[in-house]
Amino acid sequence: MNGSRPRARALAVGLLTGLLCPVAFSTGPAVAADDGTCVGQGEYKKVAAGMSITKLQNALHGQTPFAETTGKGKQRYRWYVACDAWQPDLDVVVRFHEPVVGRRTVTRKALDLFVA
Repeated sequence: MNGSRPRARALAVGLLTGLLCPVAFSTGPAVAADDGTCVGQGEYKKVAAGMSITKLQNALHGQTPFAETTGKGKQRYRWYVACDAWQPDLDVVVRFHEPVVGRRTVTRKALDLFVA
């Protein structure tokens, strides 16, 4: 019986450490979320060709573009500000196809400089 107390203590300390460690380390770079006014590198990677505009809005946490321009035919471009820590000189441009009927679909993403 004497040997079971140290084992129980070690188990309790191990369990407590295991429970507290994720809390202690969860405030690191993985939580470094974008501030909602710019597109971060993680958000940029989430944007994929073929996604709907609704999925684009979700990937960018509801951010609104600072400009929307037209392309050839039914192509449209949305321009977003890239976060300075990631891309200080370029903007994020997302090209999407806007059909007359049906859903709008993203066809490309790129980093470019917006010229008004």
